[in-house]
Amino acid sequence: MKIEAIPKKLPFQEAIDYFRKKYVNAANVDTYTHLKGDIHDRAFMVAGGVPMDVLVDIRKLVDKAIAEGTPLKEFREGFEKTIENRWVPKQNTGWRAKKILDTNTDVAYSAGRYHQMKKMEDTHPFWQYKHSGAVKYRPEHKDLDGMVIRADDPWWDTYYPPNGWGCGCKVVALTEGQVARRGLAVTTDPPTPEIDPHWAYAPGRQQLVWPARDPGGERPSDAEKDPGKWVEMDKNPKTWSDYGLKEKLEPKDPVGPDPLNPIGEFSPEGIKDPVGAVKKVLGGDQQLFHIDIDGHKIPLLVDAKRFAGHLENLEKDNRGRYLGFLKNVLEPQEVWLKFVQREGGAYAGRVEARWTLVSAVKTGANESFVLVTDVNSQGIMEAYTFYTPDRAKDIKKLRRGVLMKGNK
Repeated sequence: MKIEAIPKKLPFQEAIDYFRKKYVNAANVDTYTHLKGDIHDRAFMVAGGVPMDVLVDIRKLVDKAIAEGTPLKEFREGFEKTIENRWVPKQNTGWRAKKILDTNTDVAYSAGRYHQMKKMEDTHPFWQYKHSGAVKYRPEHKDLDGMVIRADDPWWDTYYPPNGWGCGCKVVALTEGQVARRGLAVTTDPPTPEIDPHWAYAPGRQQLVWPARDPGGERPSDAEKDPGKWVEMDKNPKTWSDYGLKEKLEPKDPVGPDPLNPIGEFSPEGIKDPVGAVKKVLGGDQQLFHIDIDGHKIPLLVDAKRFAGHLENLEKDNRGRYLGFLKNVLEPQEVWLKFVQREGGAYAGRVEARWTLVSAVKTGANESFVLVTDVNSQGIMEAYTFYTPDRAKDIKKLRRGVLMKGNK
């Protein structure tokens, strides 16, 4: 008796890695289409206005399911327990749990296969489209069954499955010899049927072109290494004035790591040791803070070594003397969210979420400070850089995107 394994029930590292490079989307979106297709490669989301703390816990359930092959029954039980008295989905709870599990495991498996086959491209330069065999099927998907197309054909950027809700189609990699022995014809002008535009991208391709930064890795911001630039994806983002906010924030009393150092100044010696200066603020090598957004606690990691590395020369731009104000920004008056994309350079096409935390502090000049965050490879928001009055005299220019916290 032949026992056939079901591939997506046997988790493999590429699928696990794909999912774990997703950050938790904090836009609290109502519909799947709120995010553009390829952003779904970078963001974990559940439609329906899910509170952030619930979304974080659902992500943990999905992560466990992909890594350990959690059965649907067990996932449903965990899902129901997770959302109990915290969130009510519009659809039947059991149906919603299955949809979340199926969508994420199918896409993770498919993306993992994508990564595997790209690594094999030298020896297996042809990909064959395989229809799922479903009784109820899309004719346009069925018509692609058996078609062989070169792996480097840009056609796959749009039609690599899944390319629609519930799509179970697969792709297999073939050698030149396999194509010849099976008498297969290579299609050089494949058809381009109309499909759901929100699925018109290859799952996993974004992460392949632009791999997530390792926790200790350097960010590609050095113009000499990567001449590209970050561009906001929303060409007409809302600003502080669109939300009816004042041009200047009302300054608050300063808090700091040292009561004897209320204005946050560090000595020249401390500034020359940026890692040591950040450690002094944090009270150690790193610290996990929780940013309160409408009652939801969003984790934010500050790592002394990585954060100080992004601050460049503290002595040169005078940011070092303001490090004592860092904790003021970790209790922000405003939090903004926006998506940016890399244009040009080695990292072209990479998409990131940017959180901007803003606080105004009572100093001699009542100055404002801004903290910009990144998302590390564990999907956790992490402090990236710190803007002070010396670096961003016009702080209002950074107050743009979606206002997540503030006087909306």
